Amino acid sequence: MRLRYIFLSFLTAIFVAPTLGQSATGSSMTLPLDVAIIRDSTPLSNNLSSQDKEFLVSKHYIGIRYVCNQDTILEEHVLGFPPNVMKEIHSHGKEIIPYLISQIDIDDKGIAGFVNPYESNLQDMVIGSPLGINYAYMIELIMAKDSLKDKPVVVDGYSSWEEKMEPYKLFGQCVIVREKDKDNPTASILSSDDMKAIKKIYSIWWENNKNDSPESLRKKWIESGGPLRNTSYTWR
Repeated sequence: MRLRYIFLSFLTAIFVAPTLGQSATGSSMTLPLDVAIIRDSTPLSNNLSSQDKEFLVSKHYIGIRYVCNQDTILEEHVLGFPPNVMKEIHSHGKEIIPYLISQIDIDDKGIAGFVNPYESNLQDMVIGSPLGINYAYMIELIMAKDSLKDKPVVVDGYSSWEEKMEPYKLFGQCVIVREKDKDNPTASILSSDDMKAIKKIYSIWWENNKNDSPESLRKKWIESGGPLRNTSYTWR
């Protein structure tokens, strides 16, 4: 089991290493005044590093802060959102949606969606996927649920992870694929052009619906589906 974590951390490092170039060191970066600082070590398929991190969340910013070689590193693009971070993002409701949309076409890759880190089969993991998918997913989660409540978990390992993540999962893997590939388990990874197109879809949807109340947005999502409905893309 220990070897599996090492291997997955190695894969994540390979595909996410370029994001380090977008880091800020020291205290020169000014954080929003309303930022919440959150610690959550729940392992996710797209956040397997054991490095001690603080997640920083406001309605205009989501990032991480950690110490490396005595330098404080700030990164805006987060590899994955553990449960407590998702709850904080969700708590901002529709006010955080413009920021989430702005991050959909970020030029960073990693592992998008949810895959049980205790699962021994790596076939379902989409390595090198655009991390913007995770930001788009949070928009769906905000619209789909009026609150996020953890389930009590008493068993460690595979079953406990599945139970813990259940309140946060709307779809199977929670990833975006091309509509024509929705039943293809080996669908190719979305390109940067795909993510720009998806960002445009969400932007147009938001422009048309930004004045709706949260209750109205949620009602539309339940009755008609999310922004990707009847487009070239779908959630899987």
